[in-house]
Amino acid sequence: MKILLVEDNAVDAEAIAAALKQLRHDVFSTQNGLDALDHYLRHRPDLVITSPYPPGIDGFSLTQEIVRYASPRWQPVIFLFAETGERLEARAIEVGADGCFVKPVTASILAPRLAAIRQLLRVQEDAELRLTAMRHQLEAVQADLQDARQLIEYQMSPTDGRPFEDPALQWWRHASKGGRGGSDMTLAARTPGGRLHLMLADAASSGLAACVNLQPLITPFYRMTERGFTLSAIVRELNRTLRHSLPAGRLVAAQLVSIDPREPFVSAWNGGMPPAFMLDASGHPCREFPLLHPALGALDDASFDAGVDQYAYGRDEQLIMVSDGVFEAMDSNGLRFGEEGLAEVLVGLSRSERKTRIVAALTDHLSGTEAGDDMTLVLLDCEKTVPALRVPPAGPLPGNQVGNWCCSLRLDAGSLQQVDVVPLLLSMVDHLPVARDCMDELFVVLSELFDNALDHGLLRLDSRLKNSPEGRETWLMLREERLAGLKEGEIRLWVEQVAEAERVWLRIRCQDHEVNVPLALSGKA
Repeated sequence: MKILLVEDNAVDAEAIAAALKQLRHDVFSTQNGLDALDHYLRHRPDLVITSPYPPGIDGFSLTQEIVRYASPRWQPVIFLFAETGERLEARAIEVGADGCFVKPVTASILAPRLAAIRQLLRVQEDAELRLTAMRHQLEAVQADLQDARQLIEYQMSPTDGRPFEDPALQWWRHASKGGRGGSDMTLAARTPGGRLHLMLADAASSGLAACVNLQPLITPFYRMTERGFTLSAIVRELNRTLRHSLPAGRLVAAQLVSIDPREPFVSAWNGGMPPAFMLDASGHPCREFPLLHPALGALDDASFDAGVDQYAYGRDEQLIMVSDGVFEAMDSNGLRFGEEGLAEVLVGLSRSERKTRIVAALTDHLSGTEAGDDMTLVLLDCEKTVPALRVPPAGPLPGNQVGNWCCSLRLDAGSLQQVDVVPLLLSMVDHLPVARDCMDELFVVLSELFDNALDHGLLRLDSRLKNSPEGRETWLMLREERLAGLKEGEIRLWVEQVAEAERVWLRIRCQDHEVNVPLALSGKA
């Protein structure tokens, strides 16, 4: 070991240094306390042996300074006394010394104590090495988590990493720095016909594991929304994806919502999330979408229920969704924010005020206490207009690049209960460049024709029921019942491209419904 010896008696210093060197230790000897402190700061010896009263600074003050500089490491210090004395020994221990010797000392006296100190220093060194390795591992994990979270944040946006913006949506998320940080994810996109799909998900894990669990949900949600699939079809595919992509037991709680601006309906599926609420104009809840299903990934496809809860909303209503981190947020006294805290904030607030006031109430509730989980708030305004159906301008035919084609589809009663028809047709048409510029319009036309054929042709529903919120609820219930009980009947659809003169048409037929959609053929089709 490297030993610093501080002894003001030259004879004793020489004898003690000789004994230490006999035990094969490196010794630096000084008679002055200030010189000893300077040497310690520059060389950090393993052990300090000091007399109580060297000149410059006494041994007690020297020990206090050494212990302070060495902290949080253990720095062994031993005192050398000319005679025994409880008062001196007690004071030495009080300032941080680890023991004392009474002069004269010999190698045989020093050897056992120095061997024990050396063993303890080795233990400390090993612990420091392990701690350093753990720090490096933690830094690497945190860097990986940061990269994974940035990737998730990028993939959460359907617009090349830019935040999704929609006039119907307001949201806020606080990423917790606690043990469950990084577990919430919010996705939103519109179908070609303008229907808004929204998902709030909470991984049943934290950190990097949460990012791994959430990532498989992003692509199918956006891809299926882009193609116009229904909420039930999306939910079933998300559950199937998790089951196939991740090991057993990796679950994601999720709530998915769909709102169709052409029809004043909200559809919701809740698997493992806190309930969502419809709020009236004064902020009171008028409809709850409770937890009805297990989290995504819990059930196989045969046992999974993709059925949605539907509600016909009225004027000025707003949907509110939160992750469980909002309700579980605790103040310094352990009091949860809870559903009651949220309800108290909402009463009497207009739609434009609610987000700001809820965030302020959560901040006040926590009062500087770090939330134990991510907190996410989503507000969805239900009343939004339908994008106008545009008719592309006609243009000259591009030579022989345009041909005529026709595809058809026939669905019997059993198929109508299972197949998402409009996305299926669009996926066929999407392979034809001439139709790609009007996919949104095609979605609307196909949806209207198919819905009319199904609702009025086969299910015999009266559209006058939809003139009031109560009637719309009845209409939804009758539609679900009659579709589930449908035993006979069929719907046939034809999509045909026809080039006539200098116009190109998509002729769409659905049983006895027929409409022609002109396509632009100038430049890009």
